[in-house]
Amino acid sequence: MRMAASASDTTLPLTTTSTNNFRSAYLSSNLEHIYKSAMPKEKMNWSSRRSAAEISSWDYVPEPEEELKLCAPDSNTRPKLDTRDLLSGLIEGLNPADPHNPRWCATALNNTLGLIFLSSKGETRNPLLNQAILRYNYPQVYEAFMRFLCCYRTDEEWHATDTLISHCKCTEANVVHASILRDVHLYDGAINPVDEDIMHNHEPLGVLCNLLSHALKDVLQPVHDRAKLHAVERNRASGHPGEKAARKPWPECADDMLPYGPAETVVGLGVVVFRTRNYCALSIAGVLLENIRGPTTKAFLESSYWAQGFVCVGIADLARIGTIIEYLETRKPSPRRRSEFARWEHIATTLTYRVIMFLSHSSLVAHAIVGQSTQPQLLEFNAQSIVITDSGPEDLLSVCCGLVDQSARLLSFAPEHQQMRVLQQSVATEYSSLGARLHYALNLPFSPTSYPPIGDPVRKEFIAHMKLARHLQQTTPAVRTDCRYPVLLLRHSFSQRLYSSDGCNALQAMLRFEDDPRCWARGCRLTAPLVGRKFARCGRCHRVRYCSPECQRRAWADRIDGQPAEVLHAPHRDLCGLLVRVADATGLKPELSSFDRLQSKFTEYELRCRAAGITTEELVKIWRNCDVLVES
Repeated sequence: MRMAASASDTTLPLTTTSTNNFRSAYLSSNLEHIYKSAMPKEKMNWSSRRSAAEISSWDYVPEPEEELKLCAPDSNTRPKLDTRDLLSGLIEGLNPADPHNPRWCATALNNTLGLIFLSSKGETRNPLLNQAILRYNYPQVYEAFMRFLCCYRTDEEWHATDTLISHCKCTEANVVHASILRDVHLYDGAINPVDEDIMHNHEPLGVLCNLLSHALKDVLQPVHDRAKLHAVERNRASGHPGEKAARKPWPECADDMLPYGPAETVVGLGVVVFRTRNYCALSIAGVLLENIRGPTTKAFLESSYWAQGFVCVGIADLARIGTIIEYLETRKPSPRRRSEFARWEHIATTLTYRVIMFLSHSSLVAHAIVGQSTQPQLLEFNAQSIVITDSGPEDLLSVCCGLVDQSARLLSFAPEHQQMRVLQQSVATEYSSLGARLHYALNLPFSPTSYPPIGDPVRKEFIAHMKLARHLQQTTPAVRTDCRYPVLLLRHSFSQRLYSSDGCNALQAMLRFEDDPRCWARGCRLTAPLVGRKFARCGRCHRVRYCSPECQRRAWADRIDGQPAEVLHAPHRDLCGLLVRVADATGLKPELSSFDRLQSKFTEYELRCRAAGITTEELVKIWRNCDVLVES
């Protein structure tokens, strides 16, 4: 399960320059500031606040009185700002009807976003509370964000919009917001210097897009983590006369996340990633690809903006990690100097956790590429991803190998942090799977000397399994017809390495069946968000969903017209009764299928299965069938 970074998290600057230039400029100017900013702060008093988990939960509904406390302005430090006027002014300034021509300048828009979403100087506001209030009371705010961010802009249109917001013409805007405009222009404390680290792009439009991506990522990430995009029916009015519908979360349907349709929205977001090198936009793309597949995946894989943008972000991440490693190595004091060493340990843990957290967001895209692309699509995506740098050409494969290797090096500075270790393993899994599949597709040799270094813990394992995949492809006609078979081997390999238990893998497969909003019939690309309705579950196991009775009948035997009979199959008739037995043995009910609640119960889960007479072969069948369907 992915963990979303809070709105108050910071990141080190990204850059479009070469690694060497990045390191020299960054080491000379910003490391001292980062060193100081990572120092422990005074603990805030959270006794009167809701917990972060409660606030970020999709079921949290703000109290009515909280609507007027969105910004909680302090009259001693800045002018009072009415919340509704501030939000209506922000929408007016973005001009969602014509995103190419925003009505407010960059200063006014950035300061307004800073007031709402970022931690301000001298304040102890919780930005997550603002996210929850906006999500339930002002969904039109996020709709305006999505329209502005995903609007496709050519080079000329990008520069025109950038020039437009660079020069203040706010006095020509709607006079209704004249006082708001004056206040946000005068307010110079909206953005903390630490928060400025997320605005590494010097273009005003790039800065604005990064801020919008940051806000959208924090509200879309729970959609991905909790698979509750359509869990809003209970918030609707029951139909009684005079009854008003309760407030609804955003997004309510797929159209909220695809304002210009699947293809244009994905490509427009790709332009933002390519120009701003923004990890938050990558996180948004991962949510879109995971929850709304079909045409979004096709548009993503065919976009040169996405191919080069993803690689550019990876190159910047590698430069950032290399800089941090160099910085921490040069600053490390002797363990005998206990106070200084404890201070260094805190800084190392803080920086390492932030970087790995950011990599976990971008790995959502790597996961989508592995699971939803065919081999020809993958090869074409890699061909479009080549970026020329000072050290030579870089492509998707080199970035994947570098990120796995460098993230493992970075983790060595915080070896005792269990949550960070699990997160880094997840990042390594996704990028290593993508790198190994590319290696296989490119027909590269499988020897320790010629294979790119992707980390000692996994390199030998990858080589062995990819050799096995190639051998099977050359000797078994059944395997040769399925280009995704090597991925199944890799996923099995990683599952064994990370969990070493078929019970763990079976539990995760059952949770995947429950949480993934897709149709589980082979060959069907529909998802619940894409069609705008919930899918019905199988009437026997109550776990696997299908978009139609036709898909359910086809999945029961798992046969597709024109498909060879020898390819890997996962008929539901072989799995349905087994899912019922396992659920009865373990007490795993569909409504309790939360990975967060059950991830610590792998051993207990497997013991209960053994006690109920469920064999290892049956547990393997569960996760094996799930993998086959996921990669179909």
